[in-house]
Amino acid sequence: MWLKMIGFLEVANYLKSGKFNPKLSRAIIFVKSRKKVEDCSLIMSDSLKDVFGADCSFAEKVGGFHAGMDAEDRKDTYEKYKTGEILILFATKAFGMGMDIPNIHFVTHYSPPSTFEDFLQEVGRAGRNEKQRLEAGFNNSENPIKTLCLTTNNDFAKLKTNCMKAEFHGMR
Repeated sequence: MWLKMIGFLEVANYLKSGKFNPKLSRAIIFVKSRKKVEDCSLIMSDSLKDVFGADCSFAEKVGGFHAGMDAEDRKDTYEKYKTGEILILFATKAFGMGMDIPNIHFVTHYSPPSTFEDFLQEVGRAGRNEKQRLEAGFNNSENPIKTLCLTTNNDFAKLKTNCMKAEFHGMR
C-alpha cells in the first residue's frame, strides 16, 4: 500500500510544484482500469492534504470517469469537472474524443499508456484554450505545461513485450 501512496504524493507534489490553482486549472490523471479510477479517486484527497496542508480547499474535489459508468453518471461527472465541482479527475482513456475542457493544465499518467497514440491523445487534453492557459501562468517558452508519467521497472518490460508482439503481428 505504501508504494501506491508514494505515487499519490508524487502527483500531489507535481501539482504543487506546478502551482496548481483550483480557480484556473483542472488536472487529469490517466489510469488503465476502471477499478483504479474508483480506488484512486477515493484515496487522493489524503495525499493532497499531506502536500498542500490539512486545509487544502480542493482535497475533496476529486472524481473519476470511465466507460463502465452509466451515461447519466458520465455526463454528470463531465459537467462537474467542467464547472469546477471536480478539479482533479482520475480517468481511463474513455475520457477522450468530444471531451472539451479548455483549462486542463496538468496531465498525469499513473503508468505509461499502452500505445504512443494513446499518450498523444491524452496529453492533447491540456492547454486547449490559449487565454485560459496564459491566465493560469502557462506559456510556450518560460513556463510550458508539463506532464508527469509515473513508471516502474516492470512497465517498460511490459511495453517492450507488447511492442514486439505488435511487430510480429504486423509482419504476418
